[in-house]
Amino acid sequence: MQCSSLLQRDCRQWRNLTLCRIKSTRRCSVRPVAAFKQMQHATGTRRVSTVSALANGMLSGTRLTSVAQDIWTAYVQEGDAVVDATAGNGGDTLWLAKAVGPRGSVFAFDKEENALAGTAARIRANISIENMPSMHFHHCCHSLMQDVVALHSASLICFNLGYLPSAEDKPQTTTEQFSTLAAVAAALNTVNDRGLISIMAYTGHPGGQQEYEAVRQHLQALSPVKWTVSEHRYINRPTAPVLMCVAAKGTKSH
Repeated sequence: MQCSSLLQRDCRQWRNLTLCRIKSTRRCSVRPVAAFKQMQHATGTRRVSTVSALANGMLSGTRLTSVAQDIWTAYVQEGDAVVDATAGNGGDTLWLAKAVGPRGSVFAFDKEENALAGTAARIRANISIENMPSMHFHHCCHSLMQDVVALHSASLICFNLGYLPSAEDKPQTTTEQFSTLAAVAAALNTVNDRGLISIMAYTGHPGGQQEYEAVRQHLQALSPVKWTVSEHRYINRPTAPVLMCVAAKGTKSH
C-alpha cells in the first residue's frame, strides 16, 4: 500500500516517516509471577483512570471528544503503536503523536487526500523533529487496516464516524456503514490484548443513525469474556455524539 504522492512530497523531510509493516517489539523480561502481578497492577490503575475520566468529564458536561481523550491516557504510553482510523482534520492524530513520542508509531487513515495533507501539516507545525514519532499516512479506506498494521500491535485505535466539514461547493464525504463495520472488525484483530478501541459516532447527518446502530449491534455481540463494551452519551443533548469504548480484557486468542 502506497502513501499518496502529495504526502510523499510534503513529508520527505520528516524523520521516521515510513510505510512499512510494523512488528511487535514487546519482550517479557520478568518472571511469570512478577509479570502477572505487574499486569494486575496495570489493569487496576487503568480501570481507576478510566472511571475517573468518565466521572470527572461527563458529570461536568465536558465535550465527549475531550472525555474520550482523557480515557485514552489510561491506555497509551510512550513508544506505543496507535491508529487513527479517521484522520479528518488531524486533531486526534496530533494527540496520539504527542502521546507516543519519538519511539512510537502512529498510523492515520483517511479516504480524502486533502484531509491527510492537512493532518500532516498540523503534526509538523506542532511537533518538533526530535519529538516526532514514526508517522504512517494511508490514503485508503480504514477497512484495509490489517494490510498495514501488524495484528494485536496497537494499544489504541480511534474512530470518529461522520464527515469532514468541507466547502459549500464540495460534497461531504462521510464514513459509511458497511466499510465502517469492516474497519471495526479489522480493529478487533489489530488492538493488543490490553488495548482500547474508541468509537465516536455522530448521528445527525444522513446515514449517521443507521451507521451508529449497525456498529452498536456488532459490538453487542462481542464476548464479555474477551471484551468490555460500553456506551456513553448525553441524553438531553440530541445532537451530541455517542462514545462507544471496546476494551480488551487480556484473554484474546492470538
